[in-house]
Amino acid sequence: MKRVEGEEKRGDLGKLRRLADRRARRISRQPLQRPQISSNGVEVTRNDDRVGFALRASRRLTGLWRAFLDTSYYRNRSNLDTYDYSRYQAMVGIEAVFEK
Repeated sequence: MKRVEGEEKRGDLGKLRRLADRRARRISRQPLQRPQISSNGVEVTRNDDRVGFALRASRRLTGLWRAFLDTSYYRNRSNLDTYDYSRYQAMVGIEAVFEK
């Protein structure tokens, strides 16, 4: 069973030109590829609850080029230690944007 919720908002912040944020939550219950057996002999099902937040800001430099800053944070809570983690990521770059 998977349940995914998400939302994205965009706004205009003067010189930044574009700001977008994303929020998502995913809850999943899934059997493991290689089942793990608990101490009492019961097969374990992986239970995850992941929450994530992301923010992206961009500004047009010239007609085709745009600079951006993208940052995100995800927290995955699991009943199995291998899948229990937090992740933070930041990216800065320049991209070409082809629009109609």
